[in-house]
Amino acid sequence: MYRAMYPRTCSGKYSLAAPFAERFFELGRDKAQVGMITANSFMKREFGKKLVAEYFPTVNLTNIINTSGAYIPGHGTPTVLLFGTAEAPSKDRLKDTIKTVLASRGEPSTPADPEQGLVWRSIADHGDEIGYENDFITVAQTDRLALS
Repeated sequence: MYRAMYPRTCSGKYSLAAPFAERFFELGRDKAQVGMITANSFMKREFGKKLVAEYFPTVNLTNIINTSGAYIPGHGTPTVLLFGTAEAPSKDRLKDTIKTVLASRGEPSTPADPEQGLVWRSIADHGDEIGYENDFITVAQTDRLALS
């Protein structure tokens, strides 16, 4: 059923993260801001190639934040935060990059207060600082073409 509804993103034995991402952007009106937390499995597996190489270049992704190392209570699935606008990417040279927060490693132990976890604090406190790097994250402006 989903394969017929979302042929641009469903490929092989896919995770629902693929059509879910497409649907989120479909729901946004022109230039509407879209943000989601979703499984990052599409970033690591064969089924995600179609989503990454064919679908994401058609929308204006602005931020990709890999939260797979952060401790999220009651949630064992490695996740990613995706942000963008429901429109084609701009041809403007200033928008040829996407802000990315890359995960380097996970929490060394389960934090007593998840909000104060080392990974989550790194993302929250430094996620806007291009060039920031510590043991847990690296923040960069990544070429849009390199991501596809």
